[in-house]
Amino acid sequence: MLMYLMVGIYESSIAVGVAEEKGSRVMELLLNAATPMQLLAGKILGIGAACLTQIGALVVVGLAALLVQSPLQTALFGPQGQGLIQYLTAVSVPFYLAFLLYFVLDFFMYATVYAGLGSLARGAG
Repeated sequence: MLMYLMVGIYESSIAVGVAEEKGSRVMELLLNAATPMQLLAGKILGIGAACLTQIGALVVVGLAALLVQSPLQTALFGPQGQGLIQYLTAVSVPFYLAFLLYFVLDFFMYATVYAGLGSLARGAG
C-alpha cells in the first residue's frame, strides 16, 4: 500500500519536473555542461531524495505513535494482549532491511520510468 501511494503522489512530480525543465531556456545551457543522462539522473536523485525524506519522516512519526500508545492498546486488547507492538518487534531486523532495500529500489525504478515519460512530453514554447 505504501508503494502504491508513493507512485501515485510522488512519481508524478518527477515527470512534471522533467517536462518543465525541458521547456525552459535553461536546458539549452545545461546541455552544454552535462549530458542528458546526467541531467535525468540528477533530476531523479534530487526529487527522489526529497520524496523519500518526506515519506521517511511520515513513517518515523507513524511508528513512534504506534510504540507510544500502550494505554490505548491496553484498553483495546486487554491487559494480556500485546497488540501492535508484538507484531512490530516479532519480525527480524534482516526482514526490515530487505524491505527497505526493495522499497528504495522499487521507488527509483518507478522514478526512472516516470522521468522517461516526462522527457517524452512536449516542452512548452
